[in-house]
Amino acid sequence: MQNIFIAIFLLIIASFIVTFLMTYRKNQKKMHHVCTASILGRIEDFEISHHQGEKLYTEVCIYEINKKTYTKKSSTSSKNKVHEIGDEILIRYEPQNPNNSFIAHDIKMNKTTDIILWTTFFICTIGGIMMF
Repeated sequence: MQNIFIAIFLLIIASFIVTFLMTYRKNQKKMHHVCTASILGRIEDFEISHHQGEKLYTEVCIYEINKKTYTKKSSTSSKNKVHEIGDEILIRYEPQNPNNSFIAHDIKMNKTTDIILWTTFFICTIGGIMMF
Protein backbone atom coordinates (compact mmCIF):
# COMPACT_ATOMS: atom_id res chain seq x y z
CA MET A 1 0.00 0.00 0.00
CA GLN A 2 2.85 2.37 0.84
CA ASN A 3 4.38 1.70 -2.60
CA ILE A 4 1.18 2.86 -4.28
CA PHE A 5 1.28 6.16 -2.39
CA ILE A 6 4.92 6.65 -3.35
CA ALA A 7 4.11 5.79 -6.98
CA ILE A 8 1.23 8.26 -7.07
CA PHE A 9 3.41 10.93 -5.44
CA LEU A 10 6.20 10.41 -8.01
CA LEU A 11 3.75 10.55 -10.91
CA ILE A 12 2.21 13.74 -9.54
CA ILE A 13 5.70 15.31 -9.30
CA ALA A 14 6.39 14.21 -12.89
CA SER A 15 3.14 15.76 -14.10
CA PHE A 16 3.96 19.07 -12.37
CA ILE A 17 7.39 19.13 -14.00
CA VAL A 18 6.06 18.46 -17.49
CA THR A 19 3.27 21.03 -16.99
CA PHE A 20 5.84 23.63 -15.95
CA LEU A 21 8.09 22.85 -18.93
CA MET A 22 5.23 23.01 -21.43
CA THR A 23 3.85 26.24 -19.98
CA TYR A 24 7.30 27.80 -20.05
CA ARG A 25 7.80 26.80 -23.70
CA LYS A 26 4.36 28.18 -24.62
CA ASN A 27 5.19 31.52 -22.96
CA GLN A 28 8.53 31.64 -24.80
CA LYS A 29 6.79 31.16 -28.15
CA LYS A 30 4.18 33.79 -27.32
CA MET A 31 6.84 36.35 -26.38
CA HIS A 32 8.75 35.67 -29.61
CA HIS A 33 5.61 36.28 -31.67
CA VAL A 34 4.59 39.45 -29.84
CA CYS A 35 7.97 41.07 -29.18
CA THR A 36 9.10 41.57 -32.76
CA ALA A 37 11.19 44.73 -32.34
CA SER A 38 14.56 44.94 -30.67
CA ILE A 39 16.84 47.60 -29.27
CA LEU A 40 20.05 47.75 -27.30
CA GLY A 41 19.45 48.40 -23.62
CA ARG A 42 21.98 49.13 -20.92
CA ILE A 43 22.67 47.43 -17.60
CA GLU A 44 21.80 50.09 -15.05
CA ASP A 45 22.09 48.17 -11.80
CA PHE A 46 22.04 44.74 -10.16
CA GLU A 47 19.45 43.53 -7.70
CA ILE A 48 21.25 41.41 -5.12
CA SER A 49 19.55 38.56 -3.30
CA HIS A 50 20.75 35.66 -1.20
CA HIS A 51 19.91 31.99 -1.64
CA GLN A 52 21.40 29.24 0.50
CA GLY A 53 24.18 31.52 1.66
CA GLU A 54 25.17 32.58 -1.87
CA LYS A 55 24.84 36.03 -3.36
CA LEU A 56 22.77 36.16 -6.57
CA TYR A 57 22.82 38.99 -9.11
CA THR A 58 19.82 40.02 -11.20
CA GLU A 59 20.40 42.51 -14.01
CA VAL A 60 18.30 45.67 -14.11
CA CYS A 61 18.28 47.18 -17.61
CA ILE A 62 16.99 50.39 -19.12
CA TYR A 63 16.08 51.10 -22.71
CA GLU A 64 14.59 54.07 -24.51
CA ILE A 65 11.89 54.06 -27.16
CA ASN A 66 10.38 57.27 -28.57
CA LYS A 67 12.14 59.33 -25.88
CA LYS A 68 10.52 57.30 -23.10
CA THR A 69 12.71 55.25 -20.77
CA TYR A 70 11.69 51.74 -19.72
CA THR A 71 13.16 49.48 -17.07
CA LYS A 72 13.35 45.70 -17.33
CA LYS A 73 14.59 43.33 -14.64
CA SER A 74 16.10 40.07 -15.79
CA SER A 75 14.02 36.96 -15.16
CA THR A 76 17.17 35.04 -14.25
CA SER A 77 19.78 35.45 -11.53
CA SER A 78 23.31 34.13 -11.33
CA LYS A 79 26.12 33.75 -8.80
CA ASN A 80 28.50 35.58 -11.11
CA LYS A 81 27.92 38.82 -12.95
CA VAL A 82 27.71 38.00 -16.64
CA HIS A 83 27.69 41.70 -17.55
CA GLU A 84 28.83 44.89 -15.88
CA ILE A 85 26.99 48.16 -15.32
CA GLY A 86 26.96 50.09 -18.58
CA ASP A 87 27.13 46.99 -20.82
CA GLU A 88 24.69 46.96 -23.71
CA ILE A 89 22.37 44.00 -24.14
CA LEU A 90 19.60 43.15 -26.57
CA ILE A 91 16.03 43.87 -25.49
CA ARG A 92 13.08 42.49 -27.48
CA TYR A 93 9.81 44.40 -27.14
CA GLU A 94 6.29 44.68 -28.51
CA PRO A 95 6.16 47.69 -30.90
CA GLN A 96 2.63 48.71 -29.81
CA ASN A 97 3.49 48.29 -26.12
CA PRO A 98 7.24 48.78 -25.49
CA ASN A 99 6.75 48.00 -21.79
CA ASN A 100 6.00 44.38 -22.81
CA SER A 101 9.57 43.20 -23.28
CA PHE A 102 12.21 40.72 -22.33
CA ILE A 103 15.97 40.57 -22.19
CA ALA A 104 16.96 38.42 -25.14
CA HIS A 105 19.26 36.10 -23.19
CA ASP A 106 16.54 35.47 -20.57
CA ILE A 107 14.19 33.71 -22.98
CA LYS A 108 16.42 30.67 -23.19
CA MET A 109 16.00 28.39 -20.24
CA ASN A 110 19.27 27.49 -18.65
CA LYS A 111 20.33 24.24 -20.35
CA THR A 112 21.48 22.74 -17.07
CA THR A 113 18.12 23.44 -15.46
CA ASP A 114 16.38 22.00 -18.50
CA ILE A 115 18.41 18.79 -18.29
CA ILE A 116 17.83 18.48 -14.54
CA LEU A 117 14.06 18.95 -14.90
CA TRP A 118 13.71 16.44 -17.74
CA THR A 119 15.91 13.92 -15.91
CA THR A 120 13.83 14.35 -12.75
CA PHE A 121 10.66 13.91 -14.81
CA PHE A 122 11.90 10.62 -16.28
CA ILE A 123 13.14 9.32 -12.91
CA CYS A 124 9.81 10.15 -11.24
CA THR A 125 7.84 8.60 -14.10
CA ILE A 126 9.88 5.40 -14.25
CA GLY A 127 10.01 5.16 -10.44
CA GLY A 128 6.27 5.69 -10.22
CA ILE A 129 5.53 3.03 -12.82
CA MET A 130 7.90 0.55 -11.17
CA MET A 131 6.23 1.06 -7.77
CA PHE A 132 2.86 -0.20 -9.06
